[in-house]
Amino acid sequence: MTNEERAFLLGHSVGKLRGRPVYGDGPELKLRALYAELVAFPADTWQPRPHAEVWSLIEAEFKAQGYRVE
Repeated sequence: MTNEERAFLLGHSVGKLRGRPVYGDGPELKLRALYAELVAFPADTWQPRPHAEVWSLIEAEFKAQGYRVE
């Protein structure tokens, strides 16, 4: 995982990291939350879902946006 990817997942400004504006759209909030769940640690009051379940939700979201997922 690159520093830019880490910064993005943690909610930091990628533009600030690059030192210039970032053009284009980032992932939707729903996708960002699912990606964050893939790397989250369990807590006393919360457990992340199994990776296979999260990946199926990510694929479903991409399909809903019109992307072909194979």
